[in-house]
Amino acid sequence: MPLQSTDEGEHAVIPHNWEEPGAVNYKHSEKQIGRKRSHLRTSRSLKSPNVNSLQGQKYIGLFLVLDNSYYKMYKGNVTRMRSFVFEVLNLLNVIYKTIDIQVSLVGMEIWSDRDKIKVVPNLGATFTNFMRWHYSNLGQRIHNHAQLLSGAGFLHGRVGMAAANSLCTTSSVSVIEAKRKNNVALVALMSHELGHALGMQDVPYYTKCPSGSCVMNQYLSSKFPKDFSTVSRSRFQGFLSSRNTRCLLLAPDPKNIIKPTCGNRLLDMGEGCDCGSPEECTNLCCEPLTCRLKSQPDCREEASNLVM
Repeated sequence: MPLQSTDEGEHAVIPHNWEEPGAVNYKHSEKQIGRKRSHLRTSRSLKSPNVNSLQGQKYIGLFLVLDNSYYKMYKGNVTRMRSFVFEVLNLLNVIYKTIDIQVSLVGMEIWSDRDKIKVVPNLGATFTNFMRWHYSNLGQRIHNHAQLLSGAGFLHGRVGMAAANSLCTTSSVSVIEAKRKNNVALVALMSHELGHALGMQDVPYYTKCPSGSCVMNQYLSSKFPKDFSTVSRSRFQGFLSSRNTRCLLLAPDPKNIIKPTCGNRLLDMGEGCDCGSPEECTNLCCEPLTCRLKSQPDCREEASNLVM
């Protein structure tokens, strides 16, 4: 069911170099957030790419983590979860194509046994836990942004948190409340929090966009948010010109992109293996969720025999 007007949720935006939640008030406040951001203003880096070079096609490699509550919400049906993720990813690309960004799924992890962090009702605490886990466990994995999709609800109706202006840094993460969200509702949150990582701020609910619903609207809407307002586009351009955003120019290696065809038991281009769905896979060396060979010593021979 689409979100109704009564389903408006709150989210928070924090500076990308923020460390501890402490006594921070996570209720969104433009004044509070603006004051924090003032400490992050930097002169243009000499290593930054030419602004004109960033006006063309740009790329984001997205790493998704689905927590144990989300896994249980689907009753352990990983095939259904995966199919839904690609539905949402397609919608995410419809949105970000309008600002010349292609989003590719380059990593996905499902916490089927248990959560690898403490997912608690306090969104800020969960965000801190995820950021630390990301730094320790995914820091060397090639991606631009990581999102935790949680099937647990958070206090005070809060639905998302992102590190502002953080893309192309190791702090580029966000946490999203994905409990009982359909594809439109979930992509609204995912695209919104990703927008914060790209330097965009919330816009008032009355801000005009051609589709009738702006991606960076301060409130959730039942409409598919496929447009960025003039203000959001301007802030995005400011982000591109004031920070080292070279990572946006690097297209993901095709072999690192997870495709919807993974799981069809056919070895498609870019796949290391394909043993079918997670439920039917019997190849202990193949990761059925990503169609990549595992790195265990026993699997090296299989990798060396692979011919593409």
